[in-house]
Amino acid sequence: MKKIIKLEADWCVPCKRFAPVIKRVCDEMNIELISLDVEKDHEKILEYGLSAMSLPTIFFMRDNKVISHKFGTMSEYEIKHEIDKL
Repeated sequence: MKKIIKLEADWCVPCKRFAPVIKRVCDEMNIELISLDVEKDHEKILEYGLSAMSLPTIFFMRDNKVISHKFGTMSEYEIKHEIDKL
């Protein structure tokens, strides 16, 4: 199963701007999107074994394994390209 986990924070302006872009692509491509706040969802982030050096951080996953990850915002084309690699 393919899914994307996006790490973000309430104070992160790029995260706020990026949120509707990635949601639109995930809806269009029928990909599960899980958004986790680094300050509020710490336990869940640890359960997945993830961490972030900058925000937003996007993990592209298949069968609960990280296939690739990206830092910062991405265009719709870049998101779709990463999904296609899954």
